Amino acid sequence: MIKSKNYTMSFTAASLMKPESRALAHAYAQNQCWPDVERLVLQENILGTRTVSSAKRLYRELKMRLQRLNNKTLSYLANEATDEEQNQILWYSICETYPFIKDFAVEVLHENVSALKFSIKNEDYDRFFNKKAQWHSELDSLSESSEQKIRQVIFRMLREAGFTDKEGNLYTVNVSKRVLEALDTESGILAEILPTVAKGRLT
Repeated sequence: MIKSKNYTMSFTAASLMKPESRALAHAYAQNQCWPDVERLVLQENILGTRTVSSAKRLYRELKMRLQRLNNKTLSYLANEATDEEQNQILWYSICETYPFIKDFAVEVLHENVSALKFSIKNEDYDRFFNKKAQWHSELDSLSESSEQKIRQVIFRMLREAGFTDKEGNLYTVNVSKRVLEALDTESGILAEILPTVAKGRLT
């Protein structure tokens, strides 16, 4: 069996975190310097955390995601993006940061919609996880509580992004031309990770 590259699971430290991510994007758009942004996080508590240690942990996680975006996208996220466009941009950054979530988005989220199955249930996730665990020993060795935490965070991200409701019903989205221009990417890339009915459909 060919060993696959290990999945990183640090995303359990934060869900979508849209207000916090936008605050960091705004700070970066103004300063163009991550060390300056970190100083704002620690001195002015722009992430709204209760402790310095929490601020540092959250900053590291969100910075890692936002660094997947170019300066144009960060500026658009901070200043112009609609609520739905923010969801699309942040989901893209998360998928680019975490291959496990990207695989889930392609193989479960988008495939369910493509098959006109407008829901995501625990069993959908469990089938996906078990399939990946056959190739990824780091998944197979997780405790039951860690498995549940990973699923909880991913499902929470889906709800916060407006892709699902609490019952797991799926809502389709259209890929924004403005988002594509900001990301400087092709429509097919976003269509594969978003719950779109028509591949590459733009608004």
